Amino acid sequence: MTNPIISTFLLSYNRKHLLKKTIESYLKTISVPFELIIIDNASTDGSKEYIEEVCQNCPEAFAIFQTKNFGGKSLNLGRFVAHGDYIHITENDIEYWKGWDKALLKKFDAFPKLGQLSLFSPKPDKEKGEIGDEVPFAETISKEGMTIHRTDTNVILTSIIPKKVLWKAKLWSRNTELNNVKLPADGVLSESISKQGFWVAWNDKKYALNLGHCIDEFIKNTDYYIKNYQSKPMGVEGWKKRLQRNGYDLVMENGKYTIVKC
Repeated sequence: MTNPIISTFLLSYNRKHLLKKTIESYLKTISVPFELIIIDNASTDGSKEYIEEVCQNCPEAFAIFQTKNFGGKSLNLGRFVAHGDYIHITENDIEYWKGWDKALLKKFDAFPKLGQLSLFSPKPDKEKGEIGDEVPFAETISKEGMTIHRTDTNVILTSIIPKKVLWKAKLWSRNTELNNVKLPADGVLSESISKQGFWVAWNDKKYALNLGHCIDEFIKNTDYYIKNYQSKPMGVEGWKKRLQRNGYDLVMENGKYTIVKC
């Protein structure tokens, strides 16, 4: 294999329909030497078979199949096989846009203190159906025509991190567990990078769409997201309030949750 610049760790667990969009858009847009390491947490919906097909057809891709769902902890396995100078972490519900890789890599050259850079900006893409609130950040930093938004919190999991920074991060991937749902503790990762003296930052523009935060996906798979948000600090009530701020409501109809437009 040609020495990759980017080693991508793709964390997968079910949701095959979104996984396919993630991998297809990634392979269509990646333009630098890469390796794609797909770590599957014992999916049961046909994702495993699809991943095997991808690996057969793409020499840069290979898979690690877990025997059970270890959540975000499974990302640690990528550390033993990654060759790239930069580690790109992605979940299985991201749609990548052209130019994302080179645009973000240039910013690590421009900002030597940058330790983690999100593919997202602080603002949700409401025109594309993304449901969310604008997140605060500490400061805007510009140099050589490039801009980042440094934050004192975290930038969610989908991001790029120099390997030398990630390898020194303590507890860089563990779980937040509630109601038997295992979610990556992305805040722990960003905090450990900041403690090394590096910046954690949002990008100034989006280079991907978070399909798992889009209204169409919420409506089609409401039961899944009810369980998902039961395991998050905001809870289902917090998710409901976010929906309401974006023009939708979560209601109970005939014993079943439904999302309706306000």
